[in-house]
Amino acid sequence: MGDGNLGDDSGSGVAFTRDPATGRPGVYGDYLPDARGEDVVSGVRNTMPLTDPDLTQTVWGLSRDDVEAAFFTQYLDQHIFESSPFETLDREGVGRLVRLAVTEGRAARPGLKTGVCGEHGGDPDSVHFFHAAGLDYVSCSPFRVPVARLEAGRAAVEQAERSPARS
Repeated sequence: MGDGNLGDDSGSGVAFTRDPATGRPGVYGDYLPDARGEDVVSGVRNTMPLTDPDLTQTVWGLSRDDVEAAFFTQYLDQHIFESSPFETLDREGVGRLVRLAVTEGRAARPGLKTGVCGEHGGDPDSVHFFHAAGLDYVSCSPFRVPVARLEAGRAAVEQAERSPARS
C-alpha cells in the first residue's frame, strides 16, 4: 500500500495478490486521487477500477501482444479497423461496457468513484468519452499525463458550454 498526503496533487494506491471481489489469485491494484491508504483499505473511500486493455482484449478476442506485431497493421491498412482499439477506445463495444459498469456500479453504490487505467487514459478521444460516461478519473503512462490533463479540462469546458446556464 502506498500512502500519500490528502490533497488534489496526491493520492493513494493499493495492491492485492487476490481479486478482492472474488478471491481469485492474481494481481489487483487501484489508485484513488485525493485519498490516504487507510481510506482505500478501510473502505471509507471506494473506487471501481476499469482496466481498459483487459476490456478491449475481451471484447475483440485479441491479445495486443500477439496481434500488433503479427497482423494488426494489415487490419488497419484494409480498414477493418479505422484505428487501433488498443490506442483509441472502441465506443460501441468497450465503451458500452464502460457505461454499463458505471451505471450499474452507481446504482448499487451511490457515490461510487470510477476510473480507468491504461493507455486509453491518455488518448484525447477516449478521455472525452470517459468524461461523458461519468468516470471520475483516468490513469495512464507518465508520458501521457499532460495530454490526459489537457483533454480532461477540454471535456469539462465543452460539457459546461453545452449545459444550460444556471441562475
